[in-house]
Amino acid sequence: MDLSGPGYRVRLSLRVAKPSPRIHHDWEAFSRSPDLQARYTVEVRNHFQLLATEEGPSTVYERFVTAKVEATRECVPTTERIRVSPRSRHLEVVQARAKVEEARRSFDRERTTERRGVLNEAKQLLFSTYDKIKGELLMEKVRRVEAAQGEQQYGESWRVINEMSGCKRSNEGQVAGCSPVERVISWFTHFRDLLGTHLTVDGAEKVITAVLTNLEIDDGPFTLREFATVKSTLKQGKSAGPDGIPPEVLKNCDFDDIILEISNLALMENNKPDICKLSVLIDEATSLSHKSAMIVNLKASVNGVPPEFVFLELVKLESQRAEDIEEALLNCLDTTGFTEEWLQKNWVSFVSDGASVMLGKNSGVATRLKARYPNLFTWHCMNHRLELAVSNAVDEVQAVNHFKVFIEKIHNLYSQSNKNSRELLETAQEMGSRVLKI
Repeated sequence: MDLSGPGYRVRLSLRVAKPSPRIHHDWEAFSRSPDLQARYTVEVRNHFQLLATEEGPSTVYERFVTAKVEATRECVPTTERIRVSPRSRHLEVVQARAKVEEARRSFDRERTTERRGVLNEAKQLLFSTYDKIKGELLMEKVRRVEAAQGEQQYGESWRVINEMSGCKRSNEGQVAGCSPVERVISWFTHFRDLLGTHLTVDGAEKVITAVLTNLEIDDGPFTLREFATVKSTLKQGKSAGPDGIPPEVLKNCDFDDIILEISNLALMENNKPDICKLSVLIDEATSLSHKSAMIVNLKASVNGVPPEFVFLELVKLESQRAEDIEEALLNCLDTTGFTEEWLQKNWVSFVSDGASVMLGKNSGVATRLKARYPNLFTWHCMNHRLELAVSNAVDEVQAVNHFKVFIEKIHNLYSQSNKNSRELLETAQEMGSRVLKI
């Protein structure tokens, strides 16, 4: 009996899912349309019902931000990404190039002096068209710079200037150092020496006589007049804050009563919104001078908006034991204003590399922090995991090693010779390609 059946070959490959395209809202059109502003205000107030007296400012503010997100999705128009076509794809350039191709084919069929002249004229037309379009695009960018300067959009202005000049991000402001850790240490040492040591003053308990007295300082609740004064200083077109509310909304929509209510709760009752969740990322390193240090980074999310990374401090380590690293980290957080009570409530994750001193099951830093903060989620840094996985895969597959050596030799061939690098760029331009980095 023939028991043979169909066979299957299954191949699995690890692929990173494409991120969802970022939605860009047209806040400029929003600022010019009173109808959109009125509709937006109504939608926010419908999603956000007036605060109840038993709610704290954290809950109220979170509902306000959520209502803003819903209203933005429903009311504010979106902008499509404008892809700037290169000069080679401009309509006039395409037409001029087509004439060159037609003249070349005609000359190849019959090589006469007349047809050679037609071909040369077509080439000159193509070159002049290139220069013309280049000048037009340059003047358009100049107008973009002037418009950005007029609206105080200095970041956009410099971005266009760098695009015009072909300059990349400058390294002039980069602190000297052979590695990121060395640069952070140099930065820290510079400002420590600049600020100096603590000043000791004799008679520190002496009462200082007030110079200005009987000043009319109102420490009561914020008023609508004060809020209007602050509101008038807002500049449209600037980036939104951590809560994602752009200045166009605060300036053009009537949410004064809601914002005043939240602000006065925080001012009068010292009941501040507490909706920030914190993640701490640390990385241990050794400098060229063989000194141990720990870089402390924070990743925080406010009101559910996309989290942001912030460098907190470079901490000197007396030793590389788990208890000393834990003590140094907690002292760092305490000196920067994170109280024990706040950390118990809002510290949600701790991220480090996979070293045993960090993630050891018995007495690692993560284990010790977990015992102190039961709700803390510890995580082995995905970048370190990926590095280990790739390193192991390269060691196992010999062909990858050969390919790696081949690529390194190509890199050395072009990166260590200005002549080779220049010829590579010229060849790429002739082929219509672009060399991103050598």
